[in-house]
Amino acid sequence: MIFFSYKKNNKRFVPLETSQNEELDVKNSVRAHRTHKSLAGFTLIELVVATSLFVAAMVVIVGLFIRVVKTQRMVQSLMGAQSNASLSLEQMMRELRTGFSFSYPQNISPCGTGGAEALTFMRTRENGVPVPVTYFWNKDEERIERKEGSKERTPLTSGDVRVARMCFLNQSFSSPSHPSRITLVMQVGPRDSHVRDRVIDLQTTVSPRTIPDEVVR
Repeated sequence: MIFFSYKKNNKRFVPLETSQNEELDVKNSVRAHRTHKSLAGFTLIELVVATSLFVAAMVVIVGLFIRVVKTQRMVQSLMGAQSNASLSLEQMMRELRTGFSFSYPQNISPCGTGGAEALTFMRTRENGVPVPVTYFWNKDEERIERKEGSKERTPLTSGDVRVARMCFLNQSFSSPSHPSRITLVMQVGPRDSHVRDRVIDLQTTVSPRTIPDEVVR
């Protein structure tokens, strides 16, 4: 016995076995096409697009990495310069607290009225003998130097620290019973050529413990 199926599109009856065979042929053809497509690989256009996207992503990632490295290097250099400058300021403040008879060099200074790039004062040694001490800003070498008595100048800041500016501002009071106030203003930065234009502003004020009346007595 042969069964027939009705094809609506063709409006005719065909044997059911023939219809099933056609469906199997269609499925096998689709499966073969998919298998062939999966084994075919990539076209040249697909490879070019994928390579372009990969190169663009790598350029962005490498650029970000280089920027992070430069920023970290700059921060470390600035932190090192600030740490060394803070130590230098602390050393100067210790001596200024016990100093007296402060004076400035008689020349024109870019620090303005009441300020100078050098400061001289008297400091009493342990044997009770006063000795002059001077702090200088060496503009050519971009560093702070210290001179005591007849000795040679010695650098106070580290060799990898650049002192772009240094000012000593002396605020004296009219009453001799009040000590003066000395303000130290610094601009420091690293000597590294990659971050040379980066500077940090530091400022501190110190009052000598010896008042003018005690010095006169």
